[in-house]
Amino acid sequence: MQDDAGLLSADRLPDATTFLRMLRHRVVVPPATVSADFAGAPDLRSGLVWLMRQSPLVPLHYESVQTEMPEGLFTNDTRWNAFRWWSQALGFSQPALTALSKASDQKSKIVPDPTEAVVEAIRAPFGDPLPRNEQLPIGRLLDFLRAELPVLPGHPSATYEGLTDNDDHAVRVLGLALSSAEQRGVLSMAYQSDPSGVMALPDAQDYGRSRYISTVTIKG
Repeated sequence: MQDDAGLLSADRLPDATTFLRMLRHRVVVPPATVSADFAGAPDLRSGLVWLMRQSPLVPLHYESVQTEMPEGLFTNDTRWNAFRWWSQALGFSQPALTALSKASDQKSKIVPDPTEAVVEAIRAPFGDPLPRNEQLPIGRLLDFLRAELPVLPGHPSATYEGLTDNDDHAVRVLGLALSSAEQRGVLSMAYQSDPSGVMALPDAQDYGRSRYISTVTIKG
């Protein structure tokens, strides 16, 4: 905040986790939802929107993605490396496993993985929390996550000029986060007969077969 004299001030936060949670929120929400004069970090936000549409099975490095990224998103490897660290710190990527890389080089790579951001959003949302220990339609969870993390595919603001959607990769990224959250005991997922809505999680079951989900239960 800035007062009439031009001095800046900020609310005192209790710990680093709360600071990171607040920072993530300010980065991912559309700036106009914060205030009319809030600029945010548009390049970083656009980068996260792009990242959430990439395959979580393909390690990303500047040399391998510069021909596929929208023009002007990352103009050089210095900006890419800064984005790589930001995406990890904000919970939207992880360092790529060496086994995933087909190249023999030692360059640092990332894979899109919003597990940390998704788990934090479920446990400490800015909006109304989801009820615990009751079955919810999978669509309700997806709507909730897109509202909390509006760089995720499917949110109306998660786009920009030149963006090319890849629905398959987008589902894989969300599916990875949900499967990881289930392994941590944050939620459980199930399929009910005659469901009102179904989500297929690619590669989530039985050596590459899709797992079909219709309900989710938030546990903690």
